[in-house]
Amino acid sequence: MRLAFCALLACALLVEKPAGAEEQVALTLMASGRADSTLAEALDLVDTLADGNTLRILPVIGNGPVETLADLLKLDGIDAAILPADALAFAEASRLLPGASSRVSYLAKTGGADIHVLARGSFKALADLTGKRVNLGAPSEARFISGNLIFNALGIAVTPVESGWMEAIKLLKSGAIDAVVLVEQKPSRMLGVLKASDGLHLLAIPPTGAFDDIYGPQVLSDADYPALIGKGEIVQTLSVSHVLAALNGKPGSPRFRQTQRLAAALFDNTAELQSGKRMAQWNDINFAADVPGWIRHAAANRSISEAPQVVVSSNTQAEFRAFLADNPDATGDEAALFARFVEWQKTQAREPEQ
Repeated sequence: MRLAFCALLACALLVEKPAGAEEQVALTLMASGRADSTLAEALDLVDTLADGNTLRILPVIGNGPVETLADLLKLDGIDAAILPADALAFAEASRLLPGASSRVSYLAKTGGADIHVLARGSFKALADLTGKRVNLGAPSEARFISGNLIFNALGIAVTPVESGWMEAIKLLKSGAIDAVVLVEQKPSRMLGVLKASDGLHLLAIPPTGAFDDIYGPQVLSDADYPALIGKGEIVQTLSVSHVLAALNGKPGSPRFRQTQRLAAALFDNTAELQSGKRMAQWNDINFAADVPGWIRHAAANRSISEAPQVVVSSNTQAEFRAFLADNPDATGDEAALFARFVEWQKTQAREPEQ
Protein backbone atom coordinates (compact mmCIF):
# COMPACT_ATOMS: atom_id res chain seq x y z
CA MET A 1 0.00 0.00 0.00
CA ARG A 2 2.82 2.40 0.86
CA LEU A 3 4.56 1.75 -2.48
CA ALA A 4 1.30 2.37 -4.34
CA PHE A 5 0.81 5.74 -2.63
CA CYS A 6 4.43 6.69 -3.37
CA ALA A 7 3.84 5.85 -7.03
CA LEU A 8 0.79 8.10 -7.04
CA LEU A 9 2.88 10.85 -5.52
CA ALA A 10 5.49 10.49 -8.26
CA CYS A 11 2.78 10.83 -10.90
CA ALA A 12 1.46 13.95 -9.20
CA LEU A 13 4.88 15.55 -9.23
CA LEU A 14 5.24 14.95 -12.99
CA VAL A 15 2.10 16.91 -13.87
CA GLU A 16 3.10 20.01 -15.84
CA LYS A 17 2.04 23.28 -14.24
CA PRO A 18 0.89 26.33 -16.19
CA ALA A 19 3.38 29.15 -16.70
CA GLY A 20 3.29 31.62 -13.83
CA ALA A 21 1.22 29.33 -11.61
CA GLU A 22 2.02 28.95 -7.93
CA GLU A 23 4.41 26.11 -7.19
CA GLN A 24 2.57 22.84 -6.84
CA VAL A 25 3.29 20.76 -3.75
CA ALA A 26 2.34 17.10 -3.30
CA LEU A 27 3.17 15.25 -0.12
CA THR A 28 2.29 12.11 1.80
CA LEU A 29 0.78 12.15 5.28
CA MET A 30 1.00 8.94 7.30
CA ALA A 31 -1.40 8.08 10.13
CA SER A 32 0.01 5.76 12.77
CA GLY A 33 -2.78 3.20 12.32
CA ARG A 34 -6.43 2.32 11.92
CA ALA A 35 -7.09 1.55 15.59
CA ASP A 36 -6.61 5.08 16.95
CA SER A 37 -7.98 8.46 15.92
CA THR A 38 -4.84 9.46 14.00
CA LEU A 39 -6.36 8.11 10.78
CA ALA A 40 -9.52 10.20 11.20
CA GLU A 41 -7.35 13.24 11.98
CA ALA A 42 -5.26 12.66 8.86
CA LEU A 43 -8.32 12.35 6.64
CA ASP A 44 -9.78 15.56 8.05
CA LEU A 45 -6.52 17.36 7.30
CA VAL A 46 -6.46 15.97 3.76
CA ASP A 47 -10.02 17.14 3.13
CA THR A 48 -9.47 20.57 4.68
CA LEU A 49 -5.93 21.54 3.67
CA ALA A 50 -5.49 20.06 0.22
CA ASP A 51 -6.92 22.26 -2.54
CA GLY A 52 -6.36 19.73 -5.31
CA ASN A 53 -4.30 22.20 -7.29
CA THR A 54 -1.38 23.86 -5.54
CA LEU A 55 -1.36 21.49 -2.54
CA ARG A 56 -2.07 17.78 -2.72
CA ILE A 57 -1.88 15.46 0.29
CA LEU A 58 -1.93 11.71 -0.07
CA PRO A 59 -2.90 9.72 3.08
CA VAL A 60 -0.97 6.57 4.03
CA ILE A 61 -1.76 4.14 6.85
CA GLY A 62 1.13 3.10 9.09
CA ASN A 63 1.59 0.07 11.30
CA GLY A 64 1.65 1.56 14.77
CA PRO A 65 3.26 4.65 16.33
CA VAL A 66 6.89 3.50 16.49
CA GLU A 67 6.97 2.06 12.97
CA THR A 68 5.30 5.22 11.69
CA LEU A 69 8.02 7.29 13.33
CA ALA A 70 10.64 4.99 11.78
CA ASP A 71 9.02 5.37 8.35
CA LEU A 72 9.08 9.15 8.68
CA LEU A 73 12.77 9.02 9.55
CA LYS A 74 13.86 6.46 6.97
CA LEU A 75 11.53 6.48 3.94
CA ASP A 76 11.92 9.17 1.30
CA GLY A 77 8.25 8.86 0.31
CA ILE A 78 6.85 9.88 3.73
CA ASP A 79 6.76 13.64 4.28
CA ALA A 80 4.73 14.03 7.48
CA ALA A 81 3.00 11.83 10.02
CA ILE A 82 0.40 11.98 12.78
CA LEU A 83 1.32 9.87 15.79
CA PRO A 84 1.02 9.77 19.58
CA ALA A 85 3.62 12.06 21.13
CA ASP A 86 4.96 9.41 23.52
CA ALA A 87 6.18 7.31 20.56
CA LEU A 88 9.30 9.48 20.45
CA ALA A 89 10.15 8.93 24.13
CA PHE A 90 9.47 5.20 23.82
CA ALA A 91 11.60 4.81 20.69
CA GLU A 92 14.56 6.54 22.31
CA ALA A 93 14.17 4.87 25.72
CA SER A 94 14.04 1.48 24.00
CA ARG A 95 17.01 2.42 21.76
CA LEU A 96 14.94 1.59 18.71
CA LEU A 97 15.59 4.92 16.97
CA PRO A 98 18.60 6.58 18.62
CA GLY A 99 18.81 10.30 17.99
CA ALA A 100 15.26 10.56 16.67
CA SER A 101 14.45 13.59 18.82
CA SER A 102 17.15 15.64 17.05
CA ARG A 103 15.84 14.77 13.58
CA VAL A 104 12.09 15.26 13.90
CA SER A 105 9.87 18.09 15.16
CA TYR A 106 6.17 18.77 15.39
CA LEU A 107 4.08 21.31 13.52
CA ALA A 108 1.03 21.22 15.77
CA LYS A 109 -1.02 19.16 18.12
CA THR A 110 -3.82 17.43 16.20
CA GLY A 111 -5.69 15.64 18.95
CA GLY A 112 -4.98 13.25 21.75
CA ALA A 113 -6.13 10.40 23.93
CA ASP A 114 -6.54 9.62 27.61
CA ILE A 115 -4.87 6.78 29.46
CA HIS A 116 -7.20 4.35 31.25
CA VAL A 117 -6.08 1.57 33.56
CA LEU A 118 -9.02 -0.76 34.10
CA ALA A 119 -8.58 -3.29 36.89
CA ARG A 120 -10.44 -5.83 38.99
CA GLY A 121 -12.02 -4.42 42.12
CA SER A 122 -9.46 -5.99 44.47
CA PHE A 123 -6.75 -3.63 43.22
CA LYS A 124 -6.94 -0.19 44.82
CA ALA A 125 -3.80 1.50 43.50
CA LEU A 126 -1.52 1.24 40.49
CA ALA A 127 1.30 -0.10 42.69
CA ASP A 128 -0.91 -3.08 43.56
CA LEU A 129 -0.34 -4.34 40.02
CA THR A 130 3.32 -5.15 40.73
CA GLY A 131 3.96 -8.65 39.42
CA LYS A 132 0.37 -8.93 38.13
CA ARG A 133 -0.89 -9.81 34.65
CA VAL A 134 -1.64 -6.65 32.69
CA ASN A 135 -2.86 -6.51 29.10
CA LEU A 136 -0.90 -3.84 27.20
CA GLY A 137 -1.87 -4.94 23.70
CA ALA A 138 0.53 -5.61 20.84
CA PRO A 139 3.78 -3.63 20.29
CA SER A 140 2.11 -1.89 17.35
CA GLU A 141 -0.60 -0.38 19.60
CA ALA A 142 -0.49 3.02 21.26
CA ARG A 143 -1.48 1.49 24.60
CA PHE A 144 1.59 -0.76 24.56
CA ILE A 145 3.79 2.32 24.39
CA SER A 146 1.97 4.32 27.07
CA GLY A 147 1.61 1.35 29.41
CA ASN A 148 5.28 0.45 29.25
CA LEU A 149 6.47 4.03 29.74
CA ILE A 150 4.21 4.62 32.73
CA PHE A 151 4.86 1.36 34.56
CA ASN A 152 8.61 1.67 33.99
CA ALA A 153 8.66 5.29 35.21
CA LEU A 154 6.86 4.27 38.41
CA GLY A 155 9.02 1.20 38.94
CA ILE A 156 6.03 -1.13 38.70
CA ALA A 157 7.07 -4.42 37.12
CA VAL A 158 4.02 -6.09 35.59
CA THR A 159 3.64 -9.31 33.63
CA PRO A 160 2.55 -8.14 30.16
CA VAL A 161 -0.18 -10.05 28.38
CA GLU A 162 -0.84 -9.55 24.67
CA SER A 163 -4.33 -9.87 23.22
CA GLY A 164 -6.97 -7.79 21.48
CA TRP A 165 -9.22 -5.46 23.46
CA MET A 166 -12.37 -7.59 23.44
CA GLU A 167 -10.45 -10.71 24.43
CA ALA A 168 -8.69 -8.75 27.18
CA ILE A 169 -12.03 -7.71 28.70
CA LYS A 170 -13.18 -11.35 28.75
CA LEU A 171 -9.94 -12.36 30.44
CA LEU A 172 -10.28 -9.54 32.95
CA LYS A 173 -13.84 -10.46 33.89
CA SER A 174 -12.88 -14.12 34.30
CA GLY A 175 -9.87 -13.32 36.48
CA ALA A 176 -7.35 -14.66 33.98
CA ILE A 177 -5.66 -11.23 33.97
CA ASP A 178 -5.66 -8.42 36.51
CA ALA A 179 -5.78 -5.17 34.52
CA VAL A 180 -5.99 -3.68 31.03
CA VAL A 181 -4.49 -0.46 29.67
CA LEU A 182 -6.57 1.48 27.16
CA VAL A 183 -5.51 4.69 25.41
CA GLU A 184 -8.52 6.41 23.91
CA GLN A 185 -10.26 9.76 24.16
CA LYS A 186 -12.78 9.89 26.98
CA PRO A 187 -15.50 8.82 27.22
CA SER A 188 -14.47 5.61 25.49
CA ARG A 189 -17.23 3.62 23.83
CA MET A 190 -15.25 0.50 24.67
CA LEU A 191 -15.63 1.21 28.38
CA GLY A 192 -19.19 2.47 28.03
CA VAL A 193 -20.51 -1.10 27.63
CA LEU A 194 -19.28 -2.14 31.08
CA LYS A 195 -21.64 -2.38 34.06
CA ALA A 196 -21.13 -1.87 37.78
CA SER A 197 -21.87 -5.57 38.27
CA ASP A 198 -18.75 -6.44 36.25
CA GLY A 199 -16.68 -5.66 39.36
CA LEU A 200 -14.18 -3.47 37.51
CA HIS A 201 -12.96 0.05 38.14
CA LEU A 202 -10.42 2.61 36.92
CA LEU A 203 -7.15 3.10 38.76
CA ALA A 204 -5.59 6.52 39.26
CA ILE A 205 -2.17 7.33 37.84
CA PRO A 206 -0.56 9.36 40.63
CA PRO A 207 0.90 12.76 39.65
CA THR A 208 4.68 12.64 39.50
CA GLY A 209 7.39 14.68 37.84
CA ALA A 210 8.41 11.58 35.89
CA PHE A 211 5.65 12.30 33.35
CA ASP A 212 6.05 16.06 32.86
CA ASP A 213 8.16 15.65 29.72
CA ILE A 214 5.78 13.21 28.04
CA TYR A 215 2.17 13.57 29.23
CA GLY A 216 -0.34 16.15 30.40
CA PRO A 217 -2.75 15.88 33.37
CA GLN A 218 -6.28 14.56 32.90
CA VAL A 219 -9.18 13.49 35.07
CA LEU A 220 -11.93 10.93 34.57
CA SER A 221 -15.25 11.40 36.32
CA ASP A 222 -18.53 9.63 36.98
CA ALA A 223 -19.97 11.71 34.12
CA ASP A 224 -17.55 9.90 31.80
CA TYR A 225 -18.02 6.41 33.28
CA PRO A 226 -20.93 6.16 35.70
CA ALA A 227 -20.54 2.37 35.95
CA LEU A 228 -16.83 2.57 36.85
CA ILE A 229 -16.49 5.72 38.98
CA GLY A 230 -18.57 6.55 42.05
CA LYS A 231 -20.91 9.55 41.99
CA GLY A 232 -19.04 12.79 42.60
CA GLU A 233 -15.64 11.07 42.40
CA ILE A 234 -12.80 11.64 39.94
CA VAL A 235 -9.81 9.54 38.89
CA GLN A 236 -6.52 11.25 38.09
CA THR A 237 -4.82 10.07 34.93
CA LEU A 238 -2.73 11.33 32.02
CA SER A 239 -3.34 12.46 28.46
CA VAL A 240 -1.11 11.94 25.45
CA SER A 241 -1.11 14.37 22.55
CA HIS A 242 -1.22 13.45 18.89
CA VAL A 243 1.24 15.47 16.83
CA LEU A 244 1.69 16.34 13.19
CA ALA A 245 5.41 15.61 12.78
CA ALA A 246 7.98 16.25 10.04
CA LEU A 247 11.72 15.94 9.57
CA ASN A 248 14.00 18.88 10.35
CA GLY A 249 15.00 19.93 6.84
CA LYS A 250 17.62 22.58 6.15
CA PRO A 251 15.97 26.01 5.76
CA GLY A 252 15.54 26.74 2.07
CA SER A 253 15.76 23.09 1.05
CA PRO A 254 12.91 21.47 -0.94
CA ARG A 255 11.87 19.44 2.12
CA PHE A 256 11.79 22.50 4.35
CA ARG A 257 9.74 24.49 1.82
CA GLN A 258 7.34 21.57 1.58
CA THR A 259 6.95 21.51 5.35
CA GLN A 260 6.45 25.27 5.38
CA ARG A 261 3.62 24.87 2.90
CA LEU A 262 1.94 22.23 5.07
CA ALA A 263 2.31 24.35 8.21
CA ALA A 264 0.92 27.43 6.49
CA ALA A 265 -2.07 25.48 5.18
CA LEU A 266 -2.77 24.12 8.67
CA PHE A 267 -2.69 27.45 10.50
CA ASP A 268 -4.55 29.22 7.71
CA ASN A 269 -7.38 26.69 8.03
CA THR A 270 -7.78 26.27 11.78
CA ALA A 271 -11.11 28.10 11.65
CA GLU A 272 -12.38 25.67 9.04
CA LEU A 273 -11.30 22.68 11.13
CA GLN A 274 -13.13 24.17 14.11
CA SER A 275 -16.22 25.19 12.14
CA GLY A 276 -18.23 22.17 13.25
CA LYS A 277 -18.02 20.45 9.88
CA ARG A 278 -15.22 18.14 11.03
CA MET A 279 -14.59 15.99 14.08
CA ALA A 280 -15.76 17.60 17.30
CA GLN A 281 -12.34 17.16 18.90
CA TRP A 282 -10.86 19.93 16.71
CA ASN A 283 -12.90 22.46 18.72
CA ASP A 284 -10.92 21.63 21.87
CA ILE A 285 -7.48 21.91 20.29
CA ASN A 286 -5.10 24.81 20.69
CA PHE A 287 -2.97 24.26 17.58
CA ALA A 288 -0.18 26.40 19.02
CA ALA A 289 0.01 24.52 22.32
CA ASP A 290 3.37 23.18 23.43
CA VAL A 291 3.66 19.39 23.40
CA PRO A 292 5.75 17.80 26.20
CA GLY A 293 8.91 16.12 24.93
CA TRP A 294 8.81 17.72 21.47
CA ILE A 295 10.40 20.75 19.79
CA ARG A 296 8.32 22.90 17.47
CA HIS A 297 9.39 22.79 13.82
CA ALA A 298 10.90 26.05 12.57
CA ALA A 299 8.41 26.08 9.69
CA ALA A 300 5.52 26.05 12.15
CA ASN A 301 7.00 28.81 14.30
CA ARG A 302 6.87 31.14 11.31
CA SER A 303 3.25 30.19 10.56
CA ILE A 304 2.22 30.81 14.17
CA SER A 305 3.86 34.25 14.21
CA GLU A 306 1.91 35.17 11.08
CA ALA A 307 -1.39 33.90 12.47
CA PRO A 308 -2.31 36.17 15.44
CA GLN A 309 -5.62 34.37 15.92
CA VAL A 310 -3.74 31.31 17.14
CA VAL A 311 -3.25 31.18 20.90
CA VAL A 312 0.31 30.38 21.91
CA SER A 313 0.25 28.17 24.97
CA SER A 314 3.08 27.52 27.42
CA ASN A 315 3.87 24.19 28.99
CA THR A 316 1.64 22.45 31.48
CA GLN A 317 3.46 23.61 34.59
CA ALA A 318 3.24 27.27 33.54
CA GLU A 319 -0.42 26.84 32.62
CA PHE A 320 -1.11 25.41 36.06
CA ARG A 321 0.52 28.42 37.69
CA ALA A 322 -1.61 30.70 35.51
CA PHE A 323 -4.69 28.76 36.55
CA LEU A 324 -3.87 29.29 40.24
CA ALA A 325 -3.31 33.01 39.59
CA ASP A 326 -6.70 33.27 37.87
CA ASN A 327 -8.38 31.28 40.64
CA PRO A 328 -7.02 32.48 44.02
CA ASP A 329 -9.87 30.61 45.73
CA ALA A 330 -8.69 27.29 44.23
CA THR A 331 -8.21 25.25 47.36
CA GLY A 332 -8.94 21.68 48.32
CA ASP A 333 -7.45 18.29 47.60
CA GLU A 334 -5.15 17.83 44.61
CA ALA A 335 -7.62 15.72 42.64
CA ALA A 336 -10.27 18.43 42.81
CA LEU A 337 -7.76 21.05 41.69
CA PHE A 338 -6.80 18.92 38.71
CA ALA A 339 -10.45 18.69 37.69
CA ARG A 340 -10.85 22.46 37.78
CA PHE A 341 -7.52 22.95 36.00
CA VAL A 342 -8.50 20.71 33.09
CA GLU A 343 -11.77 22.59 32.59
CA TRP A 344 -9.89 25.90 32.77
CA GLN A 345 -7.44 24.70 30.07
CA LYS A 346 -10.34 24.11 27.67
CA THR A 347 -11.58 27.70 28.06
CA GLN A 348 -8.08 29.08 27.47
CA ALA A 349 -7.74 27.12 24.22
CA ARG A 350 -10.79 28.95 22.87
CA GLU A 351 -10.05 32.47 24.10
CA PRO A 352 -7.39 34.46 22.16
CA GLU A 353 -4.95 36.52 24.15
CA GLN A 354 -5.54 40.27 24.23
